[in-house]
Amino acid sequence: AEVERLVAEIEVGRGHVDVLIANAGYWPDESVPLQRMSLKRWNDTLAINLTSVFLCMREFLRGVERHKLEDPAAVLVGSTAGLTGSMTNKRVAHTASKGGVIALTRQLAAEGAPHGIRANCISPGMIDTEGSRENLLAPDHPMRAIAASIPLGRLGTPADVVNMALFLASARSTYITGANIVIDGGWSAVLPG
Repeated sequence: AEVERLVAEIEVGRGHVDVLIANAGYWPDESVPLQRMSLKRWNDTLAINLTSVFLCMREFLRGVERHKLEDPAAVLVGSTAGLTGSMTNKRVAHTASKGGVIALTRQLAAEGAPHGIRANCISPGMIDTEGSRENLLAPDHPMRAIAASIPLGRLGTPADVVNMALFLASARSTYITGANIVIDGGWSAVLPG
């Protein structure tokens, strides 16, 4: 209901939604192995990371159908966590939810194509943010050592992710849909650590 209300408010105030950026992320502070994962934590993580993206995506597609928009674009935000398991982090719900976002992107590319929708996903790796400094990049976290193995020799910045989102939302990417673009400095390509 909140997503429907938000889209209605946007349509009244601005006309319609041409571009959807679906960026939701939740990862509880502590790692919990699969066998100790509570159903509540599983459901909470999937609700925030995956169901919220589905709800926004559904309302976006409905709006595109209503307004018969030209060149609508959807950029969903996954994660390198959605591409592979991890020996370092116990993140089963996060991994499943971000893998789901990648799959949702591909489905929206398929179902949205007849409506002209371009749907793509961005999957960031280690990005230097306030949140990552508090957990993944903390001195005692095992991921900190892995960050030193990034082929480009640095952590990503929020601007690295934003620049790709802007490109995918723009008319410069009119023949790209269904793609998952990894923004991780080459980390997942060479499997360091």
